[in-house]
Amino acid sequence: MAKHEGIVEAAVIRIPDPVSGKAVKAFVVKKAGARLIEQELIDFCRDRIAVYKAPREVEFIDALPRNPSDKVLKRELRLKEPKKEA
Repeated sequence: MAKHEGIVEAAVIRIPDPVSGKAVKAFVVKKAGARLIEQELIDFCRDRIAVYKAPREVEFIDALPRNPSDKVLKRELRLKEPKKEA
């Protein structure tokens, strides 16, 4: 499993897509001092996994939301997304 050297951790969610119905969005926590851009990470993923599994969007955040058991709260990430009309 390949890891990007500039990433501490990441989580993905599904988002609406007008063409395919659903797409992938990644929430990424960068390592201190890492200089990353959205397209670099999208290309990194597309080189290693199927295109439909690679994120179409990347959002950099300071920390992933977690519950007391240290599980990532994807529900909190989904709430950050604006509701898009179909």
